Amino acid sequence: MIRLMKDEDTPRLRELWKKVFGDGDAYIDVFFRNLYRPGAGVVAEEGGEPRAMGFLVDIGRYRGAECLVTYAVACDPLFRNRGFGGEISRRLYEMSGPGGVICPAEESLFGFYSRRTEYKTDFFVTEKSFLRGGLPHPEGEIIPMVEEEYGVIRETLLAGRPHIEFNMNALRHQREICDLSGGGMVKLELPSGVYCAAAECWGGAVTVKELLAPEGEIRNAAALILEKYGGERVTVRTPSDRPENARPFAMGKRGHSPGDPLPWYGFAFD
Repeated sequence: MIRLMKDEDTPRLRELWKKVFGDGDAYIDVFFRNLYRPGAGVVAEEGGEPRAMGFLVDIGRYRGAECLVTYAVACDPLFRNRGFGGEISRRLYEMSGPGGVICPAEESLFGFYSRRTEYKTDFFVTEKSFLRGGLPHPEGEIIPMVEEEYGVIRETLLAGRPHIEFNMNALRHQREICDLSGGGMVKLELPSGVYCAAAECWGGAVTVKELLAPEGEIRNAAALILEKYGGERVTVRTPSDRPENARPFAMGKRGHSPGDPLPWYGFAFD
């Protein structure tokens, strides 16, 4: 039976999350504190127990509509190949409205979601990795920020580009995930201006889930982030201006039209 989540499901949903994704309690706590709302998701129940789940999370606005993202679709390994994932994805697609989005965890899942829903590829990303030894000596300052300031700078830098306008809950969630990882949500005061980044540091790897800076400042920003957080390698995600430098990142109900600016999703809580 597929049904809406209820408040009393929370302990079992947490157990299923941990079993499928392997995350620790602290990471799971942040999600349930910031983004989870009873009724905003569905479970596949069998024998009175949730065997699969999928959340619908309000993260802000996209193209003038409430942006609800299908998130953390998961199935107990013992109950896979029964169609739960496809049915949950279809239910959440129907519930999500015109601003519904989904960020597939891997490239092969774009096909999965396009077959089971009407989602179309809509968001793109340019992703680059740098080794410390290949970066210049950094110029500028890096300053931790709270989510309110980050949101203001982010909207200024993304003006004119189709993008998800994150609400404060989504921004707070990303900031807390950054902090939990040993990274941070930061302002970059670089020679050419003020920019922003959200850096996570898991297992010694530095990943910048969103870097908003001009192309000419990417290497300098990467060097500054490595200097602050340590490590020998950093991977950064930035908006794309040229299709040849971009890869598909997420899906929406409208889809991207060739010739239009490439829409930007931002951090996907992945």
